[in-house]
Amino acid sequence: MLRLNDLMLNLDRTFRRLIRTDIELMVLPYSDLKLLKADAGQLQISVINLIVNARDSLPRGSKVTISTSNIILSSEASAFHTDALW
Repeated sequence: MLRLNDLMLNLDRTFRRLIRTDIELMVLPYSDLKLLKADAGQLQISVINLIVNARDSLPRGSKVTISTSNIILSSEASAFHTDALW
């Protein structure tokens, strides 16, 4: 089980090294986040790739916000993501 907020906050320094100084970066962890069933390494690489893509595509003075939250899948979505349920 993974504490996503801990992962995002631990990566904050890495995110800031990757982003340009003219882009504002905010990391907003949700206070009551549930544990996540995920591979920390794969998730880390995915978020880093998103940060790099944002850096390369955003104009000067932009803002990137990384936030966490809990979601509840609808019954329709649950049917397609059975591996996400536990």
